Parts: sequence; C-alpha cells; structure tokens
Amino acid sequence: LSDQVSSELIRSYGAGPADLQTGGYIELVPCLVIEGKRYLLEFKIGSSKKYIIKNLLDFYQAMQNHAHFEYGQSLSFQHERGAFTSRSLPLLDFIMSLCDTYLTFFSFDQTRYLNVRILRPLRAIPLSSADLEKLLTLMLGSSLQIRFGNLDKKVLPVEEADPVLPVTLTRESSDKSWLINSLQAFTVLPARERLWLMTENRICLVSPEYEKDMRHFLDRLPRLGGQPLHVTQDMQTHFTGNVLKKISPHVALDTNGLDLAPFMPPETVFRFYLDLPEPGVVTCQAYAAYGDESYAVTEEADAGQGYRDLAAEQAVLLRLQTWFDRVPKALWQADFAITDNDQKVYQLLESGMDWLHMTGQVYVSDEMKQLKIISPPKAQIGVSVRSDLLDLTIRSDALPFGELSGILDSYRRRRKFYRLKSGEFLRLEDNALSVLSELADGLRLSDRQLRGESIQVPLYRAGYIDSVLEQRGEDVQSARDRLFKSLIRKLKSVRDSDYEVPAQMNGILRDYQKTGYRWLMTITELGFGGILADDMGLGKTLQVITMLTAYKEAGQEARALVVCPSSLVYNWESEIRHFSSSLDVLLVTGSAPERAEKLQTWSDHDVIVTSYDMLKRDIDQYEGMDFRFQVIDEAQYIKNSRTQAASSVKRVHARTRFALTGTPIENRLSELWSIFDYLMPDFLYNYTAFREELEQPIVELHDEIASARLRQMIRPFILRRMKKDVLKELPAKVERPVYAKLTDEQQKLYDANLMQLLQMLDGQSEAAYKKGKLEVLSALTRLRQVCCDPALIYENYRGGSAKLDTCLQLIDNAMAGGHRVLLFSQFTTMLDLIEKQLKKAHIDYYRLDGSTRSDERLQMVNSFNQSSIPVFLISLK
Repeated sequence: LSDQVSSELIRSYGAGPADLQTGGYIELVPCLVIEGKRYLLEFKIGSSKKYIIKNLLDFYQAMQNHAHFEYGQSLSFQHERGAFTSRSLPLLDFIMSLCDTYLTFFSFDQTRYLNVRILRPLRAIPLSSADLEKLLTLMLGSSLQIRFGNLDKKVLPVEEADPVLPVTLTRESSDKSWLINSLQAFTVLPARERLWLMTENRICLVSPEYEKDMRHFLDRLPRLGGQPLHVTQDMQTHFTGNVLKKISPHVALDTNGLDLAPFMPPETVFRFYLDLPEPGVVTCQAYAAYGDESYAVTEEADAGQGYRDLAAEQAVLLRLQTWFDRVPKALWQADFAITDNDQKVYQLLESGMDWLHMTGQVYVSDEMKQLKIISPPKAQIGVSVRSDLLDLTIRSDALPFGELSGILDSYRRRRKFYRLKSGEFLRLEDNALSVLSELADGLRLSDRQLRGESIQVPLYRAGYIDSVLEQRGEDVQSARDRLFKSLIRKLKSVRDSDYEVPAQMNGILRDYQKTGYRWLMTITELGFGGILADDMGLGKTLQVITMLTAYKEAGQEARALVVCPSSLVYNWESEIRHFSSSLDVLLVTGSAPERAEKLQTWSDHDVIVTSYDMLKRDIDQYEGMDFRFQVIDEAQYIKNSRTQAASSVKRVHARTRFALTGTPIENRLSELWSIFDYLMPDFLYNYTAFREELEQPIVELHDEIASARLRQMIRPFILRRMKKDVLKELPAKVERPVYAKLTDEQQKLYDANLMQLLQMLDGQSEAAYKKGKLEVLSALTRLRQVCCDPALIYENYRGGSAKLDTCLQLIDNAMAGGHRVLLFSQFTTMLDLIEKQLKKAHIDYYRLDGSTRSDERLQMVNSFNQSSIPVFLISLK
C-alpha cells in the first residue's frame, strides 16, 4: 500500500512519460446509439489513438477520486480536468452529470445499485429527451458519430439550418386522388424544447418559423411507415389551402406536371361591423368571406361546408378578444361587445381600429363615428412680476377649463386618456398637460385659480416656474416679462454678479468662497432665504462674515443674530474678530442674569452670537428685536420641527434668514422641510401636505416626478460644494481651531489647579525652579488633562467635559457628511473615555496605541483604508 501511495503522489505532483505525452490533450468523442426509440450515448477517449470507455461508471469514479487509470499501452493518465482539451471539458461535465443521475436513480434499490456499480459495466448510458437536446446543443458546429443498432456508423454535422425536403405529388388515374411522399428519409429527434431534424446527411436545429410550419407534417408522415400520404378528391382543396400553403416555403414540391391553381381555395376576406347600439356599448360582428360564402368567425366548422381557413379565423377570433368580450348574439345581434369600459373603448380606437382596417373591411355606423380620439390642445403661459408676487396666466382656446380638474387628475394617475362630456377621448400625453399638471401640483393651484384670468403666487416660486417652463414642449408657448427674466438671470449667474468683496477680505477668500459670498448677497437682495451647505472645512462661517462686513462697510443695516451649538459660540467670536475689523460682536453666554444684561445692549452691536440652548431659555427677551439677518449654524439642530430649538429660531424676527450645514440633507426630507420652514414658511407647504405630496412618494415609492419637482423648487436656494469639487483651490491642509468653553465644574477644577501651580511658583528662586522643573511640568500636564476631561485625574468626577462633548459632536457631524476621522490624543486615558462614548453611540472604530503589537499596526491601518469604519483613535506616541 505504501508503494502504491508513493507512486500516486509522484504521478500527482510530477508527470510521468505518459502524462507528458497526453496532459491537456485528452479528447472525448461521443457516439449516439439509436436502437428503435431508445437513444444511448457512448464515448471514446484518447489523443492520437482513441479507446472505447468500456464502463462509464469506472470513468466517473476515476474522475471523482482523481485516480490514475490505464486504458491501453499508449493511454495512461491522472484523471484531472486539466488533462482534457478545452473542447472536451463540456462533454466531461455532461458525462459526470449523466452518471450522477444514473446512480441516483438506482440508489433507491440497494441490490440493483450494487449490481450496477459492480457486476454490470455501463458502456452506453441511456439519454432522456432533455439529455439528448443537451448533447446536440454541445455538438452544434461540429460533427457527431451516429450508430443505428449494430450497423455501421455515420458521422453527421450538427448545425442550425432549415433543410429543404424534396416532396412529390402524383395523381392516381383511377380515382384522381393524390399521393404525397417524401423522397428523403428523416427523423424527428425526441428533444424537449426545440425541433431537431436528422436527415440522411446532417442533423439540423431548425428555426422557430420552420418548426411552426412543418411540425405537424414532419410528425405525421413517418407514421405511414414509408407509404405515401393519400388525399382524396373531396379533400384536395382543403389540403392545398391548409397544408401545402404552409409547407411550400420549406419543401421542394414536385407536382409531376399537375396544375394546382384549380385547387387553390378562394382568398379569405374578413368583414367587421361596428356599432353603438346604446350609450356605453360598442359591438362588433366579424365574418370570414370565401367568394360567395360567408361565415361568422365564431361559427364552428361543419363537414358539409366549403373551404375555410380555420387557422386564420382562429387568429382573428383571438385578436378580437383583445378588445371585446364574447356576448350572447341575441343581445345586440353581435358576438362581441364592450360594455361600460372606457379603457377598452380607448384601446380599440387607439390601436384596434388600425388592426381591423389592415386585416379586412370595416363598416362603422353613424353613431360609432362619433367616438374618436382628439389630441390635447396647445396652451400659452405668461409670467410677470407684480410687486412681491408673480402673476401667472394660462390661456388655451381648445382646452375645456370646466373639465380641467378631471383631466389633470387622470394625467396624474398616468392614464392615457380622459373621456370628455361630449363622449370624445382626450389623449393625455407629455405636452401642454404635463406642464399644466406640474404647475398645478407644484404651486398647489385650486380649480378656481386654474379657471381664473390670472394667478398670484409668491416671488420665491420664480425659479421653480422657470425650470418647469424650460422643459416645455412645442405645445406650450411661454411669455416672461423683463422683471421676471432679470430675477431668473440673477439666480442663475451668481458667479458673474457685481458684488465687490470687501477690501479686508479680498486676499483671504478663495474663488469658490467669493462665489458663495455673492450667492448670499444675491439671495438677500431678492428677499429670499437660503441654505449654504458647503462641505465641512470649506469656510461657510467666513463667507457669512464677508457678507455682513460688506453690508456694514456700505453703510447698510447689517445687524445679525447667529445661533449655533454651544461648542461653536466661541469659534464664531474668534473668526469674526480675526477676519473683520468692521463688525462688533456680542456673545450672549453665561448665567441667566448675565445674558439678560447683555441683551439690554443688543442694539449696540452688529452681530449677536448665542447657542440653541440659550436661545430657548431667552426667547421671550427677543420679542421686539428686529434683525436684518438671522443665521443658524449646524442647521440639523432644527431637523425636528417640533422641538423647542426649531420653534425658538422661527420666533425671532429677521428680514433675511440663512441656514448653514455641512451635512447632506437630500435624503432626510423631514429635516429639509423643517429648515425651509424656518427660512421661508409655506415654501414647502405645511408638513402634512409636504409629506403626502412629496416625502412619501419620494421615500416610499421612489416617484421620479415628485423627486424632480422637489429639486426644481429648492435648487435656487441651496448652495452646496463638496471638497472634491473645489480641491484645486484648497491647500494641502486646512487648520481650523474649534473652541469649547469649560463646564462650570470643569472651570472650578481648572482654577483650583492653576492657583496651586501659581502658589508653588510664587517666590521660588531660579535654582529652586530648575530643581523643581518636573513638578512644574507635571502641574501643567494636570491642567491640560482637566481641559480634556477632569475624569482623567479625578476618579469620582461627574461634572462633564466641554471638550469631550465638542469632540463627539465633530465626529457626528463628520460622519453625517460622509467623512472619516483620524483622532489623535497624547493621553491614552482620554482615548479610553472617547472609546466608551463611541461604544455607547454604536459607532465603529479602530484604536492604535502603545499596547498595539507592531505586527498588528500595519494590518490595522490597511484594514481602515479598505473599510468604511468611520473613526480611528490614535495615540500621538
């Protein structure tokens, strides 16, 4: 046994002489054996010399076990797939599948199974009709050996072709009957799906058209056992019209001089009679005429009748039932009718009538002629600016405005037509009606408004109306006045506007930031509000500061209220003081009395900055204050319109409102509605209407029309640039400090530690200072730890950490914007605290610090780069 295993291993890992000769060149050659109605398959195997596979089950077993097997002196090889030619691999898989099926069948009887496996060699395996078709399909384009019983073999090409069979027709002199015979032997192979025909010199996969026309002829002729088909004199006209007419394109018919013209049946002429016997009912009666004879297509054929093309009549009968229902003829003297079904009547008028006219002769009653389809009328739409409103006019000479509500409702339901009161069908297509429907839905116009001479809508609908009219077809003419065109031009050409950047900002702003500043100025001038939704780090704060500075330097009112998260209050103050020497800023922070005292001087300052939380508490004190601008930062704070934060910012009186956010808002439509409700109330309707008409269709039904409408409405009022869009303008790294005011408890501990350090330093000599440098460094480190989180050094501390809260908020904002975060800290204990908060928020992360083994570090970095994990915590060391 050991020697045998050694030999097998040598053959497996290194080819012997026989293997070198045949490896990758082994071919399988199938042979189809036909024994009466049985079809079997056997195979030869080899390279230059082929051997019969005497037992296919042994071959199957050898392939299963990757065994070495010897067929003869010149063929011995390891049974691996790689040993076979690429052309033989499909045949190899076919053999394995056949043997699998064969063994499974016999495995239910253990005795028979053992006999099959051990006692009875399987040289030829039986084929089902599906197996035969698979074999033939595998052999398409090549040749197949055929053996009929024990007779000599044939090699026939297998191809896709429609063989033309020679057929003779002779006439008996005695009774004038016909004898039909095929001069070429053929066999219809019992395949499952397609028709395969074996002639004397090839095997053909015939076309579907050939199969349709020839199938019955090919199936029945062999049943005569070589005898001719006998057609009596009284059957000859029927045989010519029904059989010869079908097979003649596919056979070479020799009539032996007989003229078949007298036997050709008369041409079939179909006649259709349409009527409108009563309101809501359309009837049809159909006849097939053959010369002077005429039959209803519903009438069954009778042996005593003349020739009828029953196949053509059946085809017409089935097609009529596409538009009509079968009804008792006694009802309206017709076999077919449409009753109270406008959809079917419209289909009949739209496509059925054309088919009827192409198929036969159509006779229509006068009442039926009243039914017709009319094309939708053209329309003229005018829009002009009147004070702070848009004046919209809709004109159409042919449009029935009295039925416009029903027409548009049918159009919205994606129906093809509307049945007018006159009985006519109005075709509903993407033309004037699509524009009217979009305007009616987007502007929420009532029936009374649509029927009126003019419609007034808010000025902020200008961009939406212009977008709809831009997509109009030839059936809609539009007229826009000069003021409307000017308004649209300003909205579309922000980059080319004339707003000068303040001198002190000119060398600071990048080109995309100048565009953002001009967009803010344009929106303000037009009296709208907007969302500056630039990606994180692109300088939204700076763009707003530039706009406020421009107003202040131009001597115009620029007083603004900025509302932001508490973690960004000091950031706003820092950036205003850093970038603008013109603006005076007031921070409304501290205790309630301190904030109230500061608000007493609100009118002495250009920019008031407060947090969402402080505004909620102080909102009553803002009554009576009038701001030129209100800006909310991190606008997702008001994504829930029912919160006090959302309610408070909406109560502040400001002429122009802006929202800043670095996170995408397109997929959170309720958040989008809440922000626009703050910017321009009613712009996106009330929330119930918004949810029913836009949010639910978009989110739940993926309605493209509703999505396009929302995009058209909001596009002019949102400016969003991604970092990838302005990458060429950005430096390699943008540093932005974020300031956080310590919590009260945190501040107390910081002050106490600072006092202790000052006392330690107070009165020390230079020598004593040098000696105690490590103690000073330790005290400074403690101060830094208190700033991070006092819990780093005070075990029972529960007073919160402003820096930790701000850090988590930045992570949340970055993730919402689709960004990933590398978070570095000198203190691994701080990473421990952040890690706990990330786990609590179910945020995935990696962590790399001194305890991470060196062999794991690169692996961890590579994993982070290849995954979507949003946060990587890293120790600076």
